[in-house]
Amino acid sequence: MEVVQERQASMKCNRVLGYFRGESPGPTLVVVGGMHGNEPSGVLALQTLLEELKGFEDRFSGELIALAGNLRALEEGKRFIDYDLNRMWKMASDMRSLGKIPDSYEAKEMHELHELICEISENRKGPLVFLDLHTTSSESSPFLLCGDTLRNRNFVASIPVPKILGLDEQLNGPLLSYVNAQGHISIVFEAGQHDSPNAHNNHLAFLRVMLVRVGCMEKGVLCSYELNLNHLEAECIPHLQHFFEVRYRYGVRTAEDFKMRPGYFNFREVEEKELLAQYRRFPVFAPLSGRIFLPLYQQQGEDGFFIIRRIPKRRIRRSSFLRRIGFQKILPLFPGIRRHPKYGNMLVVNPRSLRRWGPSLLYVLGYRQMSRSEGNLVFIKRPYDLKGPRFTDNLTK
Repeated sequence: MEVVQERQASMKCNRVLGYFRGESPGPTLVVVGGMHGNEPSGVLALQTLLEELKGFEDRFSGELIALAGNLRALEEGKRFIDYDLNRMWKMASDMRSLGKIPDSYEAKEMHELHELICEISENRKGPLVFLDLHTTSSESSPFLLCGDTLRNRNFVASIPVPKILGLDEQLNGPLLSYVNAQGHISIVFEAGQHDSPNAHNNHLAFLRVMLVRVGCMEKGVLCSYELNLNHLEAECIPHLQHFFEVRYRYGVRTAEDFKMRPGYFNFREVEEKELLAQYRRFPVFAPLSGRIFLPLYQQQGEDGFFIIRRIPKRRIRRSSFLRRIGFQKILPLFPGIRRHPKYGNMLVVNPRSLRRWGPSLLYVLGYRQMSRSEGNLVFIKRPYDLKGPRFTDNLTK
């Protein structure tokens, strides 16, 4: 771990951290570390993994491409320089292409990453799986985030860490949402607190598990699959190894004006009306009970905290069943719901009708709230819910 800390102190790296191709065809695993410059653990874990893989070309199928995110922010140890690189991937109105990119230093970083991701997606021979490695400012056990598609959910269901759905709906422009909209399985893995000595080990264990889960390697080739899976399980509280959904976000304009009360950490239970923070000298209370998620304890960021709740297993099963039978096709028959006149994957919903039965049905069917339009709410169906953009996109594992 001393070696890791020495490397972390001088984090200077290239955009492409490394490339590893096996002798057999297979999936493409793309992993990005350091989207935030004060989160170098993912970059260090990728460098370690690439060293471990040397000599295993004959036991590897497909390819691993390791990328670094915000290069200058990594050098300076800052979350970002001008603009959060992980909030710039906003989609245009057609939800197929990128919208306007803010003028900032990070625009250069984003253009380079975007070109690489597009090139990789175009030239791949098999399914593409995308991983984004992060750490948190507060104390935390490992957890993962994914968009609410059946492909994502099935892919992560057996990973013994908390799994959070719906964060992409609360955030504006994360890389996860963009890659997911292109039809690829995309997962964010948070390995723990920024400075925790366990973060590097958690990232490394997760990457080893993913090599097997994706289908690049068989169990036991690089190291014990079960040992790494058990490591992740041991880092998490058993009753938290389920699916959760984001129910509330407290946004802030300037992190300097926001002061989270001490002692909060990911998944700690909070009660409605509990005093959580102070923003511009005004008290901030929890609007509902649940579990605190991503409390802000750093000087940069726009998210004060989130509140999440566990999703009952019966709702997960019901959601899968309804999507597979295509129940969403009859939604325009419901009062107050109609197809968007221009985009077939969007619904225009009257808020008064929505109050009768709430938005939960739309969420169950894979829709996310996108915007408001002339007093109505616009929901969009997450694309590639059941299948990827190519017939080769089904994973064998």
